[in-house]
Amino acid sequence: FDIAHMLTFAAGNAAKYLWRAGRKGEPSEDLRKALWYLDRVDLPCRVMQLWDEKVREQILDDLNAWKARHTGTAPILEDTADAIERLAAGDARSAQIFAQSALDRFNAGVRS
Repeated sequence: FDIAHMLTFAAGNAAKYLWRAGRKGEPSEDLRKALWYLDRVDLPCRVMQLWDEKVREQILDDLNAWKARHTGTAPILEDTADAIERLAAGDARSAQIFAQSALDRFNAGVRS
C-alpha cells in the first residue's frame, strides 16, 4: 500500500489499518486501530505539501478506481476508502468521521 510510506508515522498507520479493514483479520479491530492513530495525527495533517501534483493525482485515481469497483456492494469499504482519500488530502478529522462511520456500520451488522 504505497500511500502509507508517504505519510507521517501516525497517518501512515491509520491509512494501513483503514486499507486492510474488511480485507484481513477482524474489521472492527483494524478500524479501532485506525481511529487510535487518527487521534494522534498532527494537525493540520502535513501531507499534501509533501507531494507533487503527479503523486496526488495517482493516489486519487487509485482510490477512485477502487471505489468505482466496490460502489454499493461494500459500504464499510466505501467508508474506509473515503477516509483514506480525506487523509491523503490532509484532512485527518474528516478521515476520522469516515472511519467511525465504518466502525458503526460494522457494529450495526453491515458487513463489507
